[in-house]
Amino acid sequence: MSGTANAPSFQQASLRTADGVVFPLKAGENIVGRDPSCNVQLHDLSVSKKHCLVTLSESGASIADLGSTNHTFVNETCLREGQSTQLFHGDRLVLGRSVVTFFHPELARLQPRRVDTIEGPAVRKSPSESTIVSFELDTPLPGIGKQALSEAAFRELRKANERLSVFYDFGRHVGGILDVDQLLTNVARRIMKLIPADGGVMFLKGLDRYEPFLCWTRDGFQEVSRAVFSRTALARAIEQKRGLLVRDVTSQPELSAAKSVRELEIQSTMIVPIVLENEVLGALSLSGRGHRADFGPDDFDMISGIAGQIGVALKNAHLAGEIKRTTQQMAGLQKELEIAAHVQKSILPAIPPSFPGLEIAGASIPAREVGGDFFDYVPLGAEALGATIADVSGKGLAAALLTLQSRCVIHALARDNESPADVLRKANLLIYDDYSRADMFLSAFYGIVNPASGTLRYASGGHNPPLLLRADGTRCQLYATGGLLGISPHLPVAEREVKLAANDILALYTDGVSEARDNARAQFGCERLAKKLGEYRDLPAQEIAGRILQEVTSFAGCPHFDDATIVIIKV
Repeated sequence: MSGTANAPSFQQASLRTADGVVFPLKAGENIVGRDPSCNVQLHDLSVSKKHCLVTLSESGASIADLGSTNHTFVNETCLREGQSTQLFHGDRLVLGRSVVTFFHPELARLQPRRVDTIEGPAVRKSPSESTIVSFELDTPLPGIGKQALSEAAFRELRKANERLSVFYDFGRHVGGILDVDQLLTNVARRIMKLIPADGGVMFLKGLDRYEPFLCWTRDGFQEVSRAVFSRTALARAIEQKRGLLVRDVTSQPELSAAKSVRELEIQSTMIVPIVLENEVLGALSLSGRGHRADFGPDDFDMISGIAGQIGVALKNAHLAGEIKRTTQQMAGLQKELEIAAHVQKSILPAIPPSFPGLEIAGASIPAREVGGDFFDYVPLGAEALGATIADVSGKGLAAALLTLQSRCVIHALARDNESPADVLRKANLLIYDDYSRADMFLSAFYGIVNPASGTLRYASGGHNPPLLLRADGTRCQLYATGGLLGISPHLPVAEREVKLAANDILALYTDGVSEARDNARAQFGCERLAKKLGEYRDLPAQEIAGRILQEVTSFAGCPHFDDATIVIIKV
């Protein structure tokens, strides 16, 4: 090498590890990396095949990053792809998991004190913020000194720790990605840098076969139709649920004779299934052509470990997708329930009818967004008023739909029939088919009040007997024989009549009122209902209905176990 009298000699230039391994450097360019063609080969899976470039010239020494996966660190200063800086004697270089020191005592004599100058934007990181987790193998292991290990055993131990570091770093970067497309694209980009290949393909399980999901070459991502892989090797790896490494396909006639191998000129291949809980979710395939095809056992071990991490990440992504879809479906269902609740509420009488000699009002609290209770009023000319209260078995949307149907049927029949028993019998015939298919039933009470004659004619289809509180404080319940609607097309139902007097109060209610339970499992009951009616009897009917439901809520707490509905008729 030519140079001036003050030019440094490069005979002593080297990179040195803490355990005494020396890598000599030559004048000019020195490529450092994992590939055998490098001037300095580091057997470290976290080091890129061509990681960095150390240049020795008459003007001094410099280092540049070559687009490495884990970047190049010079005394905690991070160099990214294309960035370079001057090297000084004693500089500490961190390349992936490997730590080396730049050694050049003669250069130290000629150089001034270090001043960091980096071409391009650099990123400073403290060791704790580094993307590489450090395992200090130079620290003696508990009970075992490094000297006690053979050189081969020490190399194997170091290699195992380096592999663990790569897996940790890989999992940390992809483990939290829950979108499948983003996850697999991120995985593929990292594999491209770790193990360049002529063809890389990621497969995912489809309905009846494994389909290419991503495809790449040394130039980047490609159309899946251009995927380079061996179909025969893929089928074998998936069937056996074991990875396959073939460094020379000509050594295996079955593979070398395969059409895909011959047409694509595949020289070596490496295929690893993505298996989780004994299920093959997909596969990773790397293929090489010609002399560049050089996959080794270390590459195979690394891809196998990465495949295991992909399986877990895919499972998490699929679960997250299911949760997202379920959440969206629930949101849609919630919107539908809100609409149904609005429709159901709209069919309940919003304003009590004004009827001479009567004051009537009702209120209802559904146990869910929509309920199975309803009440209704039917004006029957100038002298009579029909009143209905009913309870569909069950809760939720199904009960709400049958509630709408039943209310319309009973309301229409009540307009043209003077007999409460006939109304319930005919309603049962009309709704029976729908209720029987849904395996549900309806309890209903329908009565006709005539203030002029002071009578109430009524019929009950298996409903709670209304409570009649007389003006003198005595009370009785209005029983009537009748079966539940929707159970049979033939409904046995009797009709009864009772006399009403001024200041009497009639309460129609569903079992959500009388059978509401407190924490001790005690029921609200008819006795308590009668007592509260007596306490509030001087209030308007609407306020009595509201107060009674407040009492039920206070007694049983929220949310209600069952729909609670009440209608108050004051004579």
